[in-house]
Amino acid sequence: MKLKQLLIVISIVSAQISLGQTIHETCSLATKLVSEYKYTEAIALYQRVLFFSESDSITYFTSLKLAELFEKKANFVDAARHYNIAANTEHVEEAMLLTHRLKAALYLLKEKQGKEVIQVLDTSFTESEQKDSLYYKRMLFLGLAFVLEQNRNLAISYFQSFYPLLSKTDSIRLSALNKELNAVKYRNATASLIASLILPGSGQILNGDYKNGINSMLVNGTMIGLSVWTGVSYNWINGVLVAALLAPRYYVGGANMAADAASKRNIKSFDKLFNKYVSFFKEAQLTSF
Repeated sequence: MKLKQLLIVISIVSAQISLGQTIHETCSLATKLVSEYKYTEAIALYQRVLFFSESDSITYFTSLKLAELFEKKANFVDAARHYNIAANTEHVEEAMLLTHRLKAALYLLKEKQGKEVIQVLDTSFTESEQKDSLYYKRMLFLGLAFVLEQNRNLAISYFQSFYPLLSKTDSIRLSALNKELNAVKYRNATASLIASLILPGSGQILNGDYKNGINSMLVNGTMIGLSVWTGVSYNWINGVLVAALLAPRYYVGGANMAADAASKRNIKSFDKLFNKYVSFFKEAQLTSF
């Protein structure tokens, strides 16, 4: 029995040594490929190492290598994902934790993924209470993320932390941007959908799209008229069939288009403000973006 247990232990140790050698060899080959600018092949090897890694230290350093390689390939989403993996390992030093999270958030902002930025930076995160450059980057990135998520109050609350650092001129400019953000007309997609279901075309009119709203009213009115005429001229079964054939395209389709249009107009409006804030903070040179 003892001999059997000993053999099991020896086999486990041997397997770990073999795996360790394989990981070391794979990392060496990946490093060589990077030096030859063969980034795609190097990424494949590092991903294999990450998959088989059972060590926090290997996961940490491999994730950073992958993040850097994805940066070189301008794949910012995957770069962000691997910076976040590195930040979530136990091996990461506390001093570097926020740095890695901010790097991930930066690349997610480049792709305008506000919700993911908020998850990465975590609004309850308290690593950097000291008001240093990392603190202000976090405030900036969260403010921008909340603009993308169309949450005006939270966005402005994060931007307000910059007022003590701004000149009088820049303070006025930031206040003007905040007022412009507050003034953005938010269009409720659900309200547009319901309005169009009650009265076709009214959802588009609520969105300020008068041309398509009037067109939708005319088309749906024509559809109803055609159904009634068919029912009176022939029989009501035919009239119902005409309505059943046309309603999904013109009645339901028009309502869905009204909701989609509201969502798209919101995204366009808030994206425009996002770009204005980015330009402002670049010009103010308070923190890099």
